Amino acid sequence: MVQYSADGGTNWETLALDWAQPELAVLLDQLKGTVNARIRVIASDGFNSGTDASDNSFVVPNHPPDLAVLSPAPGELV
Repeated sequence: MVQYSADGGTNWETLALDWAQPELAVLLDQLKGTVNARIRVIASDGFNSGTDASDNSFVVPNHPPDLAVLSPAPGELV
């Protein structure tokens, strides 16, 4: 499991679960902007497990929010 924290490790958001690859690409615009970001990896073989987190916080730049209009649908009159 790969997790992201925007508050220095107080709260964690899961980025990938059951990820079997040695790398995970994440777009920065999918992460909350912060000056106190951390990444944590939790690995398990079903019996043994281990956890490691980034040693230091890092910066994820702020970005404008994405907007999605769900209603009305295209062409629908209200």
